[in-house]
Amino acid sequence: MPSPNETPTIVGYSINDFYYENPSVCLNTTTTPCKENKDAGEALKKVANNSSSGVARYKHSLELYNQELLRTINYLAGIGMIGTYIYVNTLM
Repeated sequence: MPSPNETPTIVGYSINDFYYENPSVCLNTTTTPCKENKDAGEALKKVANNSSSGVARYKHSLELYNQELLRTINYLAGIGMIGTYIYVNTLM
């Protein structure tokens, strides 16, 4: 476990990076590195949460919409073919 007087890790962000928090290193958030680390971590959480979860929700709802649309079209085509089959067989 790191001691409280160690220099905290400054959080940065780039694609495919991950981050972690170690609250025992920065007990006092008024120092400049700790404040910058906290602000950068909060900004990173917002970016990560908005981008990954928002995109995942959009893709999931788009996939569900496409499945339901295809199912509806299949039902309508099936009803049309059954109707045609019944109509043709009643004429004979």
